[in-house]
Amino acid sequence: MGVVRNLRQVAADDAGVDIAFRADVHAGLAQKQKAIPARWFYDATGSALFE
Repeated sequence: MGVVRNLRQVAADDAGVDIAFRADVHAGLAQKQKAIPARWFYDATGSALFE
């Protein structure tokens, strides 16, 4: 396994986002086939590309 580099910490602009993120991650990782909703991998600009 390689070393992970260039991580950045991003502050949530809303406390509700943090709660929703935790709930989605917990639910996704509790499934037999692990999954995290794609919405957590894009910022507003990235999301606009797919809308």
